[in-house]
Amino acid sequence: MVENGCVKVRSPKTQQGSTVLWYQGIELDRDRFGLFLRSSHTGNVTRFNVPAKFGGGAASEEYIERDYPEVARRCGPPYAFGYPADD
Repeated sequence: MVENGCVKVRSPKTQQGSTVLWYQGIELDRDRFGLFLRSSHTGNVTRFNVPAKFGGGAASEEYIERDYPEVARRCGPPYAFGYPADD
């Protein structure tokens, strides 16, 4: 989901979304089918509202508040670093 310009990813096990800081090369875009993430390295596309696998991991709230204050202010915790995983 996208909230306040922030991409949040939800696990099937929880309704709470994590604010994701995407690895370099992951781009958010939209076409006639809706929003998607695209890897500029591989060209792979991951569509929103479709089950997908992601890699990455948790990012501490303190780190995000220090190094990405605008993200912390606008998006809020919990935070994660991530990338769409290829199947």
